[in-house]
Amino acid sequence: MNLRHVLKETADGFRRAWGSCLLSILTIAFFLSLLGFIALVSANIDHFKQTLNDRLQLQVFISGTLDDQQIAALSQRISRISGVAKVSFVSRELAAEEFQKEFGRELFAALEENPLPSSFVVRLGITGEDEGRIKQIAARIEEEAGVDEVVYHFQTLFTLQRYARLAATTSWILLLFVTLGSLFVVSNNIRLVISARKQIISTMRLVGATPGFIRSPLILEGALQGAAGALLAGLALYFVDRLLAQLLPGLLHLPPESLIVLLLLGCFLGFLGSLLAIKRYL
Repeated sequence: MNLRHVLKETADGFRRAWGSCLLSILTIAFFLSLLGFIALVSANIDHFKQTLNDRLQLQVFISGTLDDQQIAALSQRISRISGVAKVSFVSRELAAEEFQKEFGRELFAALEENPLPSSFVVRLGITGEDEGRIKQIAARIEEEAGVDEVVYHFQTLFTLQRYARLAATTSWILLLFVTLGSLFVVSNNIRLVISARKQIISTMRLVGATPGFIRSPLILEGALQGAAGALLAGLALYFVDRLLAQLLPGLLHLPPESLIVLLLLGCFLGFLGSLLAIKRYL
């Protein structure tokens, strides 16, 4: 097959239907940008969720009337509860030191006495996805004699769990939408090219041109449209990623390999859209 002919016919196809080609490229770029942005949001939600999971713990405040022996016995009972991984004792003095580090010694010095109670920090051996189990463990610990209150701040984690599921579902729906939309616009553009070259294609068939010789420029044109759309989407995502890096330094950022995946996805969608048009109209 003559590579020069394929490239020339591909360029002619772009020139003859440049308006629809540009529309196809911009549409694919928009679809892939949207998909990449949702994927980035989903990755960050998973990252924050994992970070909170690693810090999954309860604060158990205990009665000030307990002596050292009773505190040790209570610690043992809590550690034997299913789902508890580790129990650490925080004395009133240690709690006061942590308070002063965070809020300053001047504020603490204004208090007549140390108002902070002793407590246990209870590390859990389960994930934050099991919201019901966490609440059961907290309720079970609260039943122990000598426990005044059990505090846990997992509402953010529970909220992230819901958003993570929503982001995952949205990503799959959007991927389907991107695929169908890209196939439609590329296929429609190739159909226009075929219609514009109908007479030329008939002449080529009469002189013995093989199907592969006729179809190759059209397939390449579709793949290039997908690649161009993916490049535009990659540039848009890169600038959004750089902007977010300045505004929110703690976020995960796009790895370089994701841009390669985006480019391959664009080429594949363009290639597949061309094949569908060729099978239907040629």
